[in-house]
Amino acid sequence: MPTIQVEKCVKNALSIMGKSPLTPAAIEEQIGKGKALAGFRKAVQVTFKEDEDQFTHVANKLRDSLSNSTLTEVPVLTDPGEVNLTRAECRDLLVCGFWNTIPKLSTEAHEIGDMSMVNYGVFHDRDPVAVARISCFLEYFKHVTSDDWATNHEQSTLTFKRDSLKADEEPSWKDSQKKISKVKLHVSSENAIEGFSKATSHVDFANRRLQIHKNIASATQEEVLFSIKQELMLCLPLFSTLRDRDVVAVTNSLQYSSYSGYLETFRCVPLEKLQPSHEPLPTILAMDAIVSYKRFK
Repeated sequence: MPTIQVEKCVKNALSIMGKSPLTPAAIEEQIGKGKALAGFRKAVQVTFKEDEDQFTHVANKLRDSLSNSTLTEVPVLTDPGEVNLTRAECRDLLVCGFWNTIPKLSTEAHEIGDMSMVNYGVFHDRDPVAVARISCFLEYFKHVTSDDWATNHEQSTLTFKRDSLKADEEPSWKDSQKKISKVKLHVSSENAIEGFSKATSHVDFANRRLQIHKNIASATQEEVLFSIKQELMLCLPLFSTLRDRDVVAVTNSLQYSSYSGYLETFRCVPLEKLQPSHEPLPTILAMDAIVSYKRFK
C-alpha cells in the first residue's frame, strides 16, 4: 500500500518556507522558482484586500503550526479501509499541498491524484476561476489560523473511508422492483447543495478520478465542493482511482468559504463564521457517476 511520507513532506515545506517573513513575493520565489504566479498574486490581493502584512501573518502562523507537526505517514487507500485525521493534521497536509511538497504517488498498479496548485497552472493563471479557487484556499488558511478554530475545531476528527460493494451483492438494476424508501430527496434549482444543512449526506457526482485527480481553473459541482470544503482536497492524494463498485465517504468536513456563480462565473465569497462545532455536518459521498451503458443493456 502506498503511503504519504508526511514527515518528509513537512521537512521539505519548512525548508522552502525558510525562517524569514513569508511575504507574497517570497512565496512566489519559493514556489514559482523564478516564474510569475499571477493567479496567486491576484488571489492574495482579493482575499487580503491588498494588505500583505495580514497575509504574512497568516503564512507565518501556518509555518509555526507545521513545525510542531507530529504526523509521520498516512496510508493511501487503494482498497476498502479508512483514515482518521484531526483537523490540525488535515491543515498540516494541506499546507504541504499548497507548498507543493506532497509528491504524486501513482504507480503502475495505482493511479493517485495530485493536489498541487502549481503543476497544472492554477497559480500562474489570472483567469477569474483560477483566482477564485486559490482564494478559497486562502480563506481556509485564514480560518485555521484563528483563535476560534484553535479553540473549537482543531482537534475534531475527520474520517476518510473507502468501501466497495461485493460483486455478488450488486442488485440486478434492470430487473429490480425494489423501491427506495426512507430517503428524503430534495430537488431545487434555487438553492446550493450545501445550503441544506439538515441533510445527513451530500453526494459528489464524481468520475473514477476524484476531482479528475488534479486542480485546474474549473468549477464543476465537484470542484466547487472541494474548494469551499478545503479538507476534501485530501481525497486527491488519499484515494486511488475508484472502481465501479467503490464509494468514498468523508465525515465531518467543514465549510470554510461560500461562493457565487458556477463554471466560468464561479467566485469565492468569504465566510465570516464557521458552523458551530456542536452541529452535525453532512457526510460527503463520492462515487463514479459516469454511466457505462453496456452494463445496463
